Amino acid sequence: MTDKTRRRFLQIGSGAVLLGGVGHVVADDHNESDGGNESGEMNESGGMNESDGEMEATAMVTFEDQTTDGTWVTVAEAMLPEGGFVTIHDSSLLDGEVLGSVIGVSEAMEAGEMSDVEVPLFGDIPGTDFDREMLEEDETLIAMPHMDSNDSGAYEFVESEGEVDGPYVNDAGDPVVADAMVTVEADDEEEGSASVRVAHLSPDAPNVDVYVDGELTIEDLPFGDVTDYLELPAGTYGIEITAAGDAETVVFDQDLEVPAGAFTIAAIGELEGDSAFEVTVIEDDVSELGEGEARVSAFHASPDAPNVDIRVAETGEALFEDVPYGEGGSVAVPAGDYRLCIYPAGGDEAVIGADVSLEAGTAYSAFATGYVGSEPMLDLSVAASDTWD
Repeated sequence: MTDKTRRRFLQIGSGAVLLGGVGHVVADDHNESDGGNESGEMNESGGMNESDGEMEATAMVTFEDQTTDGTWVTVAEAMLPEGGFVTIHDSSLLDGEVLGSVIGVSEAMEAGEMSDVEVPLFGDIPGTDFDREMLEEDETLIAMPHMDSNDSGAYEFVESEGEVDGPYVNDAGDPVVADAMVTVEADDEEEGSASVRVAHLSPDAPNVDVYVDGELTIEDLPFGDVTDYLELPAGTYGIEITAAGDAETVVFDQDLEVPAGAFTIAAIGELEGDSAFEVTVIEDDVSELGEGEARVSAFHASPDAPNVDIRVAETGEALFEDVPYGEGGSVAVPAGDYRLCIYPAGGDEAVIGADVSLEAGTAYSAFATGYVGSEPMLDLSVAASDTWD
């Protein structure tokens, strides 16, 4: 700990300064800097004193390297002679940030020794205002026992700017501390699998080949086609799209992040035109359906079409309204036979339609593709998936 941090702790509560140390640090029986007292009670700086020639219990904390999900840590052991709290500081404490480094506080503890104390991180700590909900990366954290100096049962050190609930200290006036490396485990979802398909929705692009991390994965995919789902580990992949059979004619070459779930990688826009060619990742809605329901997702990929509505021809019910190019949505509907039609947003005349039979427990994607005024003409294609029930 730097001299600056030492002075900072001297200024904020309890006259205490921090000494680092892996494992555990024990507070000695009395505080020489204050001279102690002879009653055997805790002195103002938090140290414990001798009583009738006998040693009083001393504060102690043991904090071990561990892996968590980033929302809590476990303190292996803590001895709080007069009760109180075990607090967790982040590494900004080492730079002198005494109050702002507090990121976790245990429940109020009775006097004595406790083991396996679980301390939540970034919770409701009076006087704090966190901009995150969990540790986002591996970090050295510091465990520090604090007193409940006003017997309120609530940790008020930060809110009081160090006036109450100071740390337990040893005879040198140093807080009892232990540090540990806390490793944040990967989110299960990030480690899961992704169901990925490719949709060729660019009306002026030729048939294409798709390479994933340099491997030819999809060959000769024509405009308007949507592949079956491929199962991949969630992660980041290098996606390259070339003219079919011509690896030198590259129209797209970028890394795309594919998280766990179901996704459509769609090539949209134009190679030559006002709407730039791009590849977009569409998250396919795989949320649970009610009994007897199907799901319809829609995506507007017609580069020269205005905003559109998609309605049920038989009833006029709008499933999607005012959808702009490059956007879409999802809705659950009763299973059954439908004619879905595309209308100019707010218009009365359908431009194109498609007959679909929607089975219960199945998801469908409707893509508006092509051009309004030229070939290939505007079309509404519907692709079904039985990847999930």
